Amino acid sequence: MDRARGFVCLLTGLCLILVLSSTGFAQDQNRRSDFEAALTNPDVFVDPDTLEVTITCDEPWPDSVCITTPPGGIISAADILFIMDVTGSMGDILEEVKGAALDIMSSIMALGIDATFGVGSLSDYPAFYESCGYLNHYYGWPDSNDYAWRMDQDITTNTALITDAINALKLQNGQDTPEDWARALYETQFFSFRPNTKRIVLAFGDSPTHDCDFYNPTTYGWDPGRDEVIGTADDLDFESVVQQLVDAGIIVLVLDGSEGELEPWKTHAQQSFQYMADETGGARFLLSQANQIPDAILQLIGEIAVIDMLTMRVEPEATYGDWATITPDGFPDVGPDQYRCFDVVIAVPTWQPPGNYEFDLILEGGGEIVGSVHVIVHRTGASPTEKTTWSQIRAKFRSETP
Repeated sequence: MDRARGFVCLLTGLCLILVLSSTGFAQDQNRRSDFEAALTNPDVFVDPDTLEVTITCDEPWPDSVCITTPPGGIISAADILFIMDVTGSMGDILEEVKGAALDIMSSIMALGIDATFGVGSLSDYPAFYESCGYLNHYYGWPDSNDYAWRMDQDITTNTALITDAINALKLQNGQDTPEDWARALYETQFFSFRPNTKRIVLAFGDSPTHDCDFYNPTTYGWDPGRDEVIGTADDLDFESVVQQLVDAGIIVLVLDGSEGELEPWKTHAQQSFQYMADETGGARFLLSQANQIPDAILQLIGEIAVIDMLTMRVEPEATYGDWATITPDGFPDVGPDQYRCFDVVIAVPTWQPPGNYEFDLILEGGGEIVGSVHVIVHRTGASPTEKTTWSQIRAKFRSETP
């Protein structure tokens, strides 16, 4: 961006302000903001990325800083898990995911997201349990192929392995209506997530979770945990497991197929799916038919790629906070492929001695850094308080004119 301005201030003091872009100066490549390493998405485009200003008096300098978000929004890299309920009522959804899995993954990567994928499945504990008023129930069917949890494919960049794992899934029984979602969510923590990525669970289900008090006064029994025995230390509480995911930075996006279920299971399923989505900063899509799944997944990812409030601040604020006036205070709901500009006015305090000063304008969204602009201010030795009269100017002009 070509930025050059000159101001001549007469009567109030002779001064000159020159504002140049980074192309106007030989930049020290080693002098870059430490904040660049903390960027949520390095593909966010910030214009300009550097401002260099020469000021010889206290005239304010106005300009703008603009940001363009990429097609994937603030998500540059993500590890995405397909977590499938494979009990009998999930047939249409499972078949849709099998047929569309490769297209789904390709569409996600086409957003510019560096994505890896994993697969897990559940069909409930194949045993009989009684607890907290939920009596005489088989969770899954003994002596069947039901299972509480299986990691079918750990995280990988190999999409063929993911499609193979999904295609290998088979419908099971899952005797009672509730499913062991507490166990499935708990196990997602143990996939091989990469550092510094969005951790996303795509949860496909249509039934409520086993839990004693989440649906109070209705009870669906404790989740017995890995040892599959109720009353031991590893029993799982649904709300506590969701909190573990929050602490681990795992976001749950729910493809909710409960619309055709009977009451009260329909209401309870939607209640539990909404809870796991809301608490983890995710979202839920209520399916009316299975073929909505590919578009619904992209919509859900788009929702979490939105910056709830984009703001800009000065860093270090304690030293330079009053040097820049930024408007507006923020932009709400900045999604993928959007362009926003902040007006910035830089003014050096009149008492500031000559010298070179550097600070950063930090763009943030949701508490994360999404961009930065490095600001270099050269303050020269001219005094903003020195008065200059027309007679002084004429005398100076005559003395320098042959």
